Amino acid sequence: MKMQWNLALSITLLSLIAGCVADGPPKFPDPQSATQAGGTFVNLNSLRNVGPGLTKDQMFDLLGPPHFHEWFVGGHVWNYLFDFRRDGQIVACQYQVRFDKQMKVSDTYWRDPSCAAFLLTAGGTPTPVEP
Repeated sequence: MKMQWNLALSITLLSLIAGCVADGPPKFPDPQSATQAGGTFVNLNSLRNVGPGLTKDQMFDLLGPPHFHEWFVGGHVWNYLFDFRRDGQIVACQYQVRFDKQMKVSDTYWRDPSCAAFLLTAGGTPTPVEP
């Protein structure tokens, strides 16, 4: 009887995890619930390398662990809180990475789409190329 109960519980948990693939528009957590106070200054070159098909291990190498309580087996969404400098001010931006059923990056989102401009260059504007 106990073995049947454990089997039923295991099947239920696996089905719940399998159904955890993020669908629909992104929902960002409250920045105050981040695991560390405030954001981190991300390496822009690392952030530029994020894209579809990366594994969680590759994401960890590029950006580190997610900044919210999402770093568990089977989680399909990682959220980050990044800081950038603009005009002498610090701008906080929330970034979300979604993983597919194979645990590879499927999509990325900015809470404020204008934050994507920080990826152009460190200053947020394209750098002219000298001939």
